[in-house]
Amino acid sequence: MFLERTYEFARGLGILDFYQRSQDCIVNTSKLNTRYSEAIDNFNDVSVSTYRAWLELTLTIGNTSTWYKSCYQNTEGSLMNFYYYVMAYESFQNYIIYFLPNLLSYAFVINTWLDRMNALELAGNTTGLYYYYGLIVRNLFFFEMPEAAGLLGNSVADNALLFASID
Repeated sequence: MFLERTYEFARGLGILDFYQRSQDCIVNTSKLNTRYSEAIDNFNDVSVSTYRAWLELTLTIGNTSTWYKSCYQNTEGSLMNFYYYVMAYESFQNYIIYFLPNLLSYAFVINTWLDRMNALELAGNTTGLYYYYGLIVRNLFFFEMPEAAGLLGNSVADNALLFASID
């Protein structure tokens, strides 16, 4: 169940489209989640020796390190692209300035998504619900920064036209 929810949330966020081999990272995260819960349960199980429980826990920690390194190597180029994407905002102030119009542009669409989410919740489809959570986060918080030249235009030519129309 964890894997399906994580996969749908990642699909809604759009990282399956952008990151190379991100599905492997999601599958390994699910496996590690299961391994950690089993390792912790071993300490509570009287049929498992303390040595065996510690051994299982240390192996799980080692697998976490291996998983993290391979996941980072598989997605390193995508992480750099994400870094450049975030740096395009130049400052948090610019991000907030463009965040509000982006939020307003999705006002009606969000109502549709919320209606679908209510229907999924009533149907008990939590996996589909996580897709819409990811979709909302992606569309509201990760938006393209508009080009300043496109917003401002050619200021000298625009000013000349403006002043010519006033005369």
